[in-house]
Amino acid sequence: MKNLIILRSIFLITLFLFSVQLKANKYADTKNSIFDELHYQEVIEVNLVLNKAEIFNNRKNQEKHNAIFSFHNQKGELQTWNIKVEQRGKFRRMKCENLPPLKLNFKNQDLVEADLTEFNDMKLVTHCVNDQEVAKQLLAKEYLAYKIYNQITNLSYRVQFVKINYKDVISGNTDTQYGILIEDTAQLRDRIHAEKVENAYNLAPEKYNTNQIKAVALFNYMIGNSDWSIQEMRNVKVLISNGQHILIPFDFDFSGLVDAPYVRLRPEHRLASSRERIFLGFRSDASDLKSARRFLKIKRKAIIKTIKDCSIISTKNKKEMIRYINSFYDEDKLMKLPFVQ
Repeated sequence: MKNLIILRSIFLITLFLFSVQLKANKYADTKNSIFDELHYQEVIEVNLVLNKAEIFNNRKNQEKHNAIFSFHNQKGELQTWNIKVEQRGKFRRMKCENLPPLKLNFKNQDLVEADLTEFNDMKLVTHCVNDQEVAKQLLAKEYLAYKIYNQITNLSYRVQFVKINYKDVISGNTDTQYGILIEDTAQLRDRIHAEKVENAYNLAPEKYNTNQIKAVALFNYMIGNSDWSIQEMRNVKVLISNGQHILIPFDFDFSGLVDAPYVRLRPEHRLASSRERIFLGFRSDASDLKSARRFLKIKRKAIIKTIKDCSIISTKNKKEMIRYINSFYDEDKLMKLPFVQ
């Protein structure tokens, strides 16, 4: 009887996280988005022409600035877009010496004229260390964290790894770095048939889809991510699907899987390093995770294959990431919970 209950729970998790979309997306099978145009191979080279000093010298700058964004699409055609860019983010924006994260804003009219959907923005994740190869590897590991979660559920952000040529309009100099483009949240909502939520701070646990919340919490536990919170809405997007609140996690650079050198641990978690795991889902769920664990166990081979197949990460880092993921599956000790006074 107990096994039947667990199997039923696994079925319900699978049904929800990989539900067959009976209702067609608004733009399904008709139009691509600007993100779709970029999302056709593992690494895409893009060009961003802008005034570096105007945009980056003041990290508190809230303004939107003119820029030119270009890339070659899957057909080899050059696409050139006049866009607006603005600084975004918190830690990487204020604490990192390199170019801060950006939001790329496209004009709706330009998208319409190009016969694309009106999902008109993308987030650009930038790196936070000076060594170019180390920076690329750290971004590749964070990119893989997103790709691993894509394997677990389609209720997740799609991402694109990019090689970016930043050309300064004043000096004419070009600086090449790497980054991650994240799809427009409006497109995510349309793709999974979810609705926007304005405020979900301290929302009661019963408002959420229990199985989906457990899967999110256990995924974050698996990758060693302690930089997220349901109650504070930190590094999660809260949406409504089928009348229940769900979480879409993002921003994984503080996770043990990435193991970035600039990680800052929250003292209340009492972690010795970013590699140490802690369960930050609802405490009431921590004692009832068997079905969620078995669901992730089913995904183990696909997760490992995702890491092995990635061409932008070094062999050494692949082995370390696989070792870390396997340590989650081999874990037999009690799950660590936050300290309670």
